[in-house]
Amino acid sequence: MSIYITNTYALGGIASKAQNLVTEEAKKLGIEEIRIPYIDYESEDRNNMSNKIDGVLTGVTSGDTIIYQNPIWNDPNFDIFYE
Repeated sequence: MSIYITNTYALGGIASKAQNLVTEEAKKLGIEEIRIPYIDYESEDRNNMSNKIDGVLTGVTSGDTIIYQNPIWNDPNFDIFYE
């Protein structure tokens, strides 16, 4: 059983700094990082979004724990895939 923490990349600004800081502290505890891309979802259809999320979660298996840093600053529909 593994523990992961999400970290949204390419945000910029204080939101990115905050998530990076929390992620770096979590890594010191042995928690693995899940890199979430920041994407303009206005141009993404639901199937492409689903495929990208599947790719992000490739290493996660049943019984693993994900610490989900919210907000992730992506389209709210993105959150649905993590519920």
